[in-house]
Amino acid sequence: SFAFIDHDSSALEKSFATPSCLRARCFLVAEHTYRVLVRGRFADLTDDQRSMLREHLEGFDFLRSGGFSEEGALTFDEKLDFFSYRVILTASEKPDDAGLRRATAALDALGVDFRGLRATVTDMDEMKINRPKRLA
Repeated sequence: SFAFIDHDSSALEKSFATPSCLRARCFLVAEHTYRVLVRGRFADLTDDQRSMLREHLEGFDFLRSGGFSEEGALTFDEKLDFFSYRVILTASEKPDDAGLRRATAALDALGVDFRGLRATVTDMDEMKINRPKRLA
């Protein structure tokens, strides 16, 4: 999909194909769909935080809730050492920064400290799909 980005202060009102926006002050930006995987480690968890995180694990179905989604999914195991956050984003640039912000917000909502965040981004629009060859 495409969005028109206007350098004018009223860009939101003029976005998406208004003819007056097609002058020299704006440009066309392609939006892509990205899968962002953020990984990190829990840091300095208290006993209360550990028990709260273990409560979150009870009844958690990784196959249903642990995959990539637009809402984002924070996953970890009972060791409470490493975690991952998976999210699908549609953006024109910097999906890794957006993924890191979303992961940080999810961890802050739980009230836990973390370290070593790093994001891996896959552009789903640029992925090559190998189709099976037909047998003659």
